[in-house]
Amino acid sequence: MVDYVIGAAGSEASWQRDQTGPTSADWIDELGPYLARLDEERPRLASHIRGIWMKETGDILEDRFAFGLACILDGLEARRP
Repeated sequence: MVDYVIGAAGSEASWQRDQTGPTSADWIDELGPYLARLDEERPRLASHIRGIWMKETGDILEDRFAFGLACILDGLEARRP
């Protein structure tokens, strides 16, 4: 479990150091014409794409970490005698 926490923290720190490019809002603006067309053709897909891109990166990373940690803890619990 300690290795998981250290690995996740190191990975996130490395990722954050390299983030100087466009924001999520910039990407949504860039995808505007495509999403407008998708709104007509596949509205659920367009909504899904917007939902993913507008999420804060910190929330995504936190959810991913929490899921992985829960899997580890569930696995440890399953192995308890």
